[in-house]
Amino acid sequence: MGSKDSNSLANVQKLIDGTNEAKNGVSALGTALNQLSNGINDGAKGAQQIERGLTSVNENISVLSNATSQLHAGYTQLEKGLSSYDQYFGSISQAIDGAKKGYEQIEMLMTNFIQMKPELANDPNILQTIGIAKEAQKQLGGLSNELNQLATQHNAAMGSFKEANQSLLKVDNGLKEMSNGVTKLQKGAADLKNGLNEGASGSKQIANKSSELQTGLTKINDGQGQVLTGLKDLQEQMGQLQSGLSKSTEGLEKVSNGLGDAQKYLGELNESKSSEKFYIPKEVLEGEDFQKALNTYMSHDRKTA
Repeated sequence: MGSKDSNSLANVQKLIDGTNEAKNGVSALGTALNQLSNGINDGAKGAQQIERGLTSVNENISVLSNATSQLHAGYTQLEKGLSSYDQYFGSISQAIDGAKKGYEQIEMLMTNFIQMKPELANDPNILQTIGIAKEAQKQLGGLSNELNQLATQHNAAMGSFKEANQSLLKVDNGLKEMSNGVTKLQKGAADLKNGLNEGASGSKQIANKSSELQTGLTKINDGQGQVLTGLKDLQEQMGQLQSGLSKSTEGLEKVSNGLGDAQKYLGELNESKSSEKFYIPKEVLEGEDFQKALNTYMSHDRKTA
């Protein structure tokens, strides 16, 4: 689980770096667009400058296109990683519910057993078993609440991711429109006399799309920051959840040991002929404390008190 979390965080950081590179490309593209506009306005002097400006625009669009492709690939990989958490949360939730039902069953069995054997109502092993079962149910309830909080955080992170992905789609569409605009400008450069008006219109369209592109990249950066923060919080909470499950496992072991002692005690009780009157386990009869009590209150031959 830790390796998957680290890979996801690393992927988000790569996406952030890629977005920063794309922002630099947008800045360079803005400079190229200004050069292009100046060339169109200068008329006859702008023929060579227009050609250089279009070349610069094409180069920057290529850089942006590559950056967008990398971002899209990164988001696709990140989406697969984040989606896997849904199944993981479901498995943990089922495990917690199963353990909780097991503890409820143990508590019910012990309670029914006491009703059948009222004389064992104060038996320490049985009382300990019931206490552990109740405490485990309480702890598992807390773990279930924590898991629900983690699922909420995960859904929020996925929401930020989807929003960032939508912004990326707008960027892709903007690049396509910009590419169409550059194509129009290239056609106008081939026939400058007839294409100056068309070139000016295309330049204005590209400038407007450049502003939209800058806005889209800013939204992507915001979404990436939210995804990164959500994943870090998620990683920390998963560590706490795993620690809680480990404590729950220790509680199950204690319950198992307590049930074993109770089963042994009840078996000896059923085998004893004097169980209808009063029963003392063999290890207690032969124990040092019991012998001291006999020495104190009975004669050495054990016939008189």
